[in-house]
Amino acid sequence: MPTPAFQRLHARLADGKRLIEIHEECTGAAAGRRRGYDAPNRSAVILAVAAWEGYSEDLLEASVGRVLRYMASPSQLPQGVREAMVAHLHEAENWSKLTAASKTSIWGLTGDGWRTAYVTYARAKIAALRTPDYRNLKKLYAGVIGLPDISSLWGARRWTAADYVTRLNSLLLLRHRIAHGVIGAKTVGKTKAAGAVALIERLAGWTDKSVIAHLNSIDVRPMRRRPPGHARFR
Repeated sequence: MPTPAFQRLHARLADGKRLIEIHEECTGAAAGRRRGYDAPNRSAVILAVAAWEGYSEDLLEASVGRVLRYMASPSQLPQGVREAMVAHLHEAENWSKLTAASKTSIWGLTGDGWRTAYVTYARAKIAALRTPDYRNLKKLYAGVIGLPDISSLWGARRWTAADYVTRLNSLLLLRHRIAHGVIGAKTVGKTKAAGAVALIERLAGWTDKSVIAHLNSIDVRPMRRRPPGHARFR
């Protein structure tokens, strides 16, 4: 079943799809380049990337909420998340130099306070996302929920995960050029705009499956009651 984040993605993409329809209503469906009608297509590209960024943030926020509900102790967090979290807290709080022993003792001393610390850490990392390209998202998902590689299920037929990584990064570059006014006279056709929307839908569908499978793999039994001081993500 798709996540609520995936369902919200479709709502966000609706405006982009409508802009492409408006372009066709104005110019017709016949083959050939239409000059002077780039604005709807460029806008659709920008909206597609914005929807992808919003989807990533929504999915991570929901994932953090699930961790908080189902995990009874920080030892059940993936090792990579614990290490990234301690490093972040070390820098943010100006802690003294950490040793292997002190890193271990931090988790033992915080009790249920680890939940509050985890929420603070996750919020900071998610809020820091600026460019939702593959490299940034891979690091973000790994650091916040321990998913090693969001592209593990990307790919279809002759197109590999690496191909889709390239396509995503190319779309991000196009959005950057449009948003910063450096695209010049280059035409952004209806096909390119529609392809941007389709790419984001496809990547989100695969990413949904990866995250769900990962969370299922690290889940523990739900706690019977919420512990004292239990932190909520929102």
